[in-house]
Amino acid sequence: MLTLTLLHGNTGEIIEVFRNLILDFQMQKESILSLQNMVLEQLAKGGDLTANLDVLALGYEEQYPDSKCSILTFNPEYKTLHPASGPNIAEEFSKAIDGMSIGLNMGACGTAAYLKELVIVDDIANDPKCISLKQTLLKCGLAACWSLPIINFNGEVLGTFAIYYSYPHRPTEEELEEIKSLAYIASIVLDSERNKKELQQARAELEKRVEQRTEELSNVNELFIKESQNRKNAEQASNHLGRILDNSSNEIFVFDAKTLQFKLINSGACKNLGYTFEEMSKMSAFDLKKGFSLEKFEELVRPLRQKEKEYIRFDTVHMRKDSSTYPVHVRLQLMHDETPPVFVGILEDITEKQRSADLISRQNAILEMLATRVELNEILDAIVNLVEKHLSDLTCSVLTLDRKNKCMHYLSSPSIAKGYVDELDGFQIGPEVGSCGTAAYHNKPVIVEDIGADPLWENYKHIGLNYGVRGCWSFPIQDNFGDVLGTFAIFSKTPRLPDEKELDLIQTMAHMAGMGMEQKKNEDAMRQAKEKAEKASQAKSEFLARMSHELRTPMNSILGFSQLMQLNEKEPLTIKQSDNLERILSAGNHLLNLINEVLDLSAIESDKLDLSFDDVSVSSSLEYAENLLEAEAKERNIRIINKVSSEQDNFVYADKMRLRQVLLNLLSNAIKYNRESGSVTIEIEKNTPDKVRLRVSDTGMGISLDKQKDLFTPFDRLGAERKAIEGTGIGLTISKRLIKKMGGDIELESSTVQGSCFIIQLPEGKNITSE
Repeated sequence: MLTLTLLHGNTGEIIEVFRNLILDFQMQKESILSLQNMVLEQLAKGGDLTANLDVLALGYEEQYPDSKCSILTFNPEYKTLHPASGPNIAEEFSKAIDGMSIGLNMGACGTAAYLKELVIVDDIANDPKCISLKQTLLKCGLAACWSLPIINFNGEVLGTFAIYYSYPHRPTEEELEEIKSLAYIASIVLDSERNKKELQQARAELEKRVEQRTEELSNVNELFIKESQNRKNAEQASNHLGRILDNSSNEIFVFDAKTLQFKLINSGACKNLGYTFEEMSKMSAFDLKKGFSLEKFEELVRPLRQKEKEYIRFDTVHMRKDSSTYPVHVRLQLMHDETPPVFVGILEDITEKQRSADLISRQNAILEMLATRVELNEILDAIVNLVEKHLSDLTCSVLTLDRKNKCMHYLSSPSIAKGYVDELDGFQIGPEVGSCGTAAYHNKPVIVEDIGADPLWENYKHIGLNYGVRGCWSFPIQDNFGDVLGTFAIFSKTPRLPDEKELDLIQTMAHMAGMGMEQKKNEDAMRQAKEKAEKASQAKSEFLARMSHELRTPMNSILGFSQLMQLNEKEPLTIKQSDNLERILSAGNHLLNLINEVLDLSAIESDKLDLSFDDVSVSSSLEYAENLLEAEAKERNIRIINKVSSEQDNFVYADKMRLRQVLLNLLSNAIKYNRESGSVTIEIEKNTPDKVRLRVSDTGMGISLDKQKDLFTPFDRLGAERKAIEGTGIGLTISKRLIKKMGGDIELESSTVQGSCFIIQLPEGKNITSE
């Protein structure tokens, strides 16, 4: 048996012990992973930049309520910083730093962006780095600032992630780790935004150039046809047009409007299609698109023949002489005034444009997979397939680093020969271990043009050459702290080096692979932490249950002997002794009630509370609670107004005993925290199908909005412990959790003017029976 002795203390101290025990196990930090997933999901859907960054700033501020966050973007052309997010930063300060140049002693952010390293200013008033901004910072109530540069995969500064405090403060290791994680996520957001803008700008410029070139060529063709009508200038016009046509990178066709035979073509068309001029002079438009009928063509050009449109545009696919196909964008015009009438077609090869669109679409799909927590192997296979599709003569694989054993294992290699993977899987990393082992060891890209001649492959080239590998390029996959998670490997069948375009794509995909592997690592860590927390919570619940049982035995003895002393007529107590004994009984009953409630809470938390569900009468449950609390209400002259009719009774599907426990707690609180001669009103809301909503309202002091968030926190009495009102601060916690377990909920409507109203919502009884 466990025996506890209380020396020079009171029940309040024991309550505090219970409170700390429970809160220590209940409080858990919100994971950075949830923020990352939220931002990635918004990013995949094309979310607004400020909204994405605000998620990060508000996420940190929620974890550290005294802090304020801001995210600045860097303009590399002018070397200035500009506010991008700061939901709780004073507007005056944001305006003051907008366009601030970077450099030494240019505040924490300007210095961090200039040095490319973390800058901590724990006291702005006395730090020379903030001398230029000190007055503005202090005026806005900011006394400390830490700033971390936001840097992308290529080492370029994208901006800064800053934390401010209203008092001198230095970050803890935990805060620094979270700032680094959030700055890493911010780098993804800013890098994505910059890439999107560059792509949009490039696309707009390309479309503008194509439009200008198309219009120019169209005008030239019109000029040619008109000049052809003037026989004196026919030769000059023909020579002029010929030069333009031959120099054009687009395909230009002039063909008879009736027979569709080609009358004029440029060298670009012959080159792209693989035919000679002589061959094409005997061909028609149908020879370039197999299966395209005359009916379909006439339907397409009907607006031109009927002069409803000057020209039409459409996308189609053309076939080369070698039977290969490629996509084209066509601008087709019908020259009615020509004799005979002719069609003029200007065609643009849109292969690269479609490849770019496909690449963006696939990258967005991978980002969505990351945001929706798709399995890692599916994400990595999608990344590998994307690279192999856009770099058709290459194959890829993703390897993970086993840090403990310092070896590499294959995670994704869908196009790599199984024998190659089986022979190399598990190889040790080192300074000269092929491309991947060396890249993982040095944490740097390793590009080998020819494995047969490179010393790094001396011990492995026989395996590679046996499976047709000649070139191998490997890029380290890093986590958000720059540590190696694995490698992204690319293989070529011929000795060669990657070009700039290939390097950009590979590095981007290696970065995405790192995001997926980092997410998997975080999920594994979170799962382990959850399992550990669940074990700790179970141990806590068992400890509380056993301790409460042990405490209840001596407490019952204390109360029993105290009551016997009160009833002993042979040895009556003095007035002073009787008063002291009343205090002992009051404190003992209070503590026994606390022990019983802790047992209830432990049973609920450990999911060991058995409930017996049935259709329960609301009116009879209220009558039971009112009878028990009648004396307490009369003592304070509180009037209970029960508007729940027993004639038109409502039934709920619940545990009868636990429902009565909740009603007793709510009505008891409504009486205790009411004003003298106040009232308590009980009524049922109308028009709530399949649910019963019971309202318990009082005319008491009410609960201010800032305290309502802590209402259901165990042992938090919202300051009532400083008043002469008895209570444990755990009753509402138990009530809410009991109602939740019965499929319902408890809501609060309260103000310091009108009092409080607790609303119990429970499922309506399925099979109504009288009690």
